[in-house]
Amino acid sequence: MRYLMNKRGEQDVETDKWILIVIPLFMLIAFSFAIGLGQGLFFGEDYEFRNVEAQILNLKVKDCISNNLYENIWADFYKVCNLNEKVLKERLEEVKLNIMVCEGECNSGKEVFRLGSDFTSCDLDGKNENYKKCYKDKFIKNGKSFEIWTGSNHVSRRTNA
Repeated sequence: MRYLMNKRGEQDVETDKWILIVIPLFMLIAFSFAIGLGQGLFFGEDYEFRNVEAQILNLKVKDCISNNLYENIWADFYKVCNLNEKVLKERLEEVKLNIMVCEGECNSGKEVFRLGSDFTSCDLDGKNENYKKCYKDKFIKNGKSFEIWTGSNHVSRRTNA
């Protein structure tokens, strides 16, 4: 280590001690801050994508139905709409997505496709933050009115610590 010298060429022991204390202390504080920041980012707040996820799914289903010329779309709905049937059906509890397509109004019309069962919580949106976020849309194809309800209760980044 290069020693600091005063004007007479003598070694300044006090300055050397100060440097040997400050530099490791600064490094300790910097590493502590980095570890705290990393934990905060990893175990921080949940991402809130439920509403956006429901809108994207609704748009995908709407585009599939409105742009498809296939008459019996409901028999091969997953294949025609390019949705992964295995993920949506077998892992429904993990995925937490719901889809309902109706001719006319979903409250009073004919239900033509349904994935999931809990659409009553869609009416309770805003009452509790933990309820499912839903998105409803209507469109007309070949003179028939359709209503699509999609819901998502998939909360990202939730950890059980």
